[in-house]
Amino acid sequence: MPVDRSQNSHAYENLVEHLFLADLLRHMWYDRGEVVEVAKAQVDSWGYDLVLTAQGKTRHVQLKTSVPASVNELLVNREGGCIVAALPKGRAQRVFYRIWEARTDISHLPKAKKTVYRRGSEVRQERVGHRKVPASLFSEPKDIASLCEILFPIRSG
Repeated sequence: MPVDRSQNSHAYENLVEHLFLADLLRHMWYDRGEVVEVAKAQVDSWGYDLVLTAQGKTRHVQLKTSVPASVNELLVNREGGCIVAALPKGRAQRVFYRIWEARTDISHLPKAKKTVYRRGSEVRQERVGHRKVPASLFSEPKDIASLCEILFPIRSG
């Protein structure tokens, strides 16, 4: 019997983060012969979960488990800021990835909303400092090799 994702959202997000890092590190080490430094943000106040560095290039990554996605406006100010949506498929849990790179002003994107529960009712309130990135702005699904090529392009020579 599958675990209820909605009742175990924190555990599910941790699982997906570990799947992503395992895929990324395995591909970069074994297939590309490169080492990736990984740092984890202890507080998600600046728009990213992970800081990845390889080839002297740093990426600030917000990891999501679905698209569309809410993005902290501060991510745009971070070097190599991006959202990576890790999307497990099927019982074998093969993971596909979609990426959105925070390279431009995002003030044109709609403000993100959150659901607040009060005394038996739900209210949708604006999430201050967050924008909603529509699914159409994310890349098509990629395997880990294609995602790594976007994050850390292979150097020629």
